Amino acid sequence: AVDIRLEEGGGADLDAKLMSGVVQLTINASSYARTPEVEARPLCHLAVLAIGTAEHRQDWGITTNPGAMVPKDAGAIGTRDRNLSALELQAVWAATAPDAPGFSPEIAVCIRMLIGCGQRVQETLRIDGSEINLQTKEWRMPAEKTKGRKFPHTIPLPDAVIDDLAALIAIHGDGPLFPARGAQGDERMDHRSVMQAIERLCAREKLQAFQSRDIRRTWKSRAHEAGVDRFTRDLIQQHAQNGNAGSKHYDRAEYGPQMTEAMAKWSAWLNANVINQTPLAKAA
Repeated sequence: AVDIRLEEGGGADLDAKLMSGVVQLTINASSYARTPEVEARPLCHLAVLAIGTAEHRQDWGITTNPGAMVPKDAGAIGTRDRNLSALELQAVWAATAPDAPGFSPEIAVCIRMLIGCGQRVQETLRIDGSEINLQTKEWRMPAEKTKGRKFPHTIPLPDAVIDDLAALIAIHGDGPLFPARGAQGDERMDHRSVMQAIERLCAREKLQAFQSRDIRRTWKSRAHEAGVDRFTRDLIQQHAQNGNAGSKHYDRAEYGPQMTEAMAKWSAWLNANVINQTPLAKAA
C-alpha cells in the first residue's frame, strides 16, 4: 500500500538526491483507507514506514531520514479537547457496574480504572494482580510497564475501584488482570477492545463519542474541580518529570503522602458527583 520510489543513481550523491526531494511516496487508495487518522498522519511517518517495510529491502545507502525534511501539516493534526462532564461520568460508571449487561468484567473494570486512576490505557491493561495492594490501596507499576520505562510509579487507589480490583484478583490471581480472550501465558487484552467497548457504550447511552485517552484528560480536568493542584495531578499522571529539566534530571523526592492526600480528594469528589448520583441516561 505504501511504495517508495527512487530515481536511478546512487553512490555518493544518493543522500543529496534524497534530501532534495527525489523520494516519492505513493499511497494506494484502494488498499489504504482514507480516514481522518490517516489524513492526519505526517508524511515523514509514511516515509519511515515505506523504507522500513519495503518488499524488496536493500541497503539504499541512506544515512539521514528523508522524511525529516517534510514539513509538518499543522492544520491536519489537532489537539483533542474532549472531556467528560460529571453527568457523563455518571452514565459511564453505571453502565460498567458488575451487574450491568454488555461488557466482560475485565472491560468494565478497565474503564472504571481509567476514570478512577487517570493512567494510560496501555499501562492499565498491563496490570498484574501482584502489583495491586488492596490493604494499602496502592497500584505499584514497575518501571518497565511505564511509558518512560525508567522509574517505577505508585498510584494511590480511590475507594471506588477497590471492590472491582478485588473481584478480578479473585478470578486471575497474581497474573494479568486484563488477559486477551483465550490468552496463553502473558498475552494482554488489546487497547482496541477497550475502544470498541467505549463505542458501544456511547451508542447505547447516547453519549457524545469519546476515546480512552479522553478519560485521562477528563481525570486531569475533574481532579482540578476536586481541589487537586496541577503539580500533584501531573505527579499522579506521570507528567511532572517531563515538564522541565529540573524535575526530569534532579528531582527524586518521594511524593507518596502528597499523592495519597490528593487521591483522597478525588475519591470524595467521585463519590459525591458520580457514584452516588442518578445516571444521566436513567434520569432522562
